[in-house]
Amino acid sequence: MALNMSQTQPSLFKALTAIFLIYYIAIHNSLRYSTAIGGMNMDAQFKKGVLELVVLSSLQEEDRYGYELTESISQELDVTAGTLYLVLRRLKEAGYLTTYLQESSGGPARKYYHLTDTGRAFFIEKKQEWITFARKVEKLL
Repeated sequence: MALNMSQTQPSLFKALTAIFLIYYIAIHNSLRYSTAIGGMNMDAQFKKGVLELVVLSSLQEEDRYGYELTESISQELDVTAGTLYLVLRRLKEAGYLTTYLQESSGGPARKYYHLTDTGRAFFIEKKQEWITFARKVEKLL
């Protein structure tokens, strides 16, 4: 039995559109908090999902201390120091970062964060996953 594509494609399109709308409404309604990022409203869950990747990326070239990371990242994303320090602690506990103290000229010693080899490998893997995911989402939008 041959299928008439002119009849099946509109039905498939309608079904996919309905699924997408249901999915969008379910996700949109399940996220209770949103924050402003770059002049747009972006759900906190989106930011939460990418913040570890952003921190790891920020440490690719050089070691940095917490306040420096907060200042750098908060230029693009609305993120508090408390949130960032929680991410730093999780990444350190996972073995992706190490810390060390370094004297500063104008005050107390600063805690610097260093990306480990394990953290570098984790970053490369997660970055590729993010790029693949973002491309798929972009096709759907």
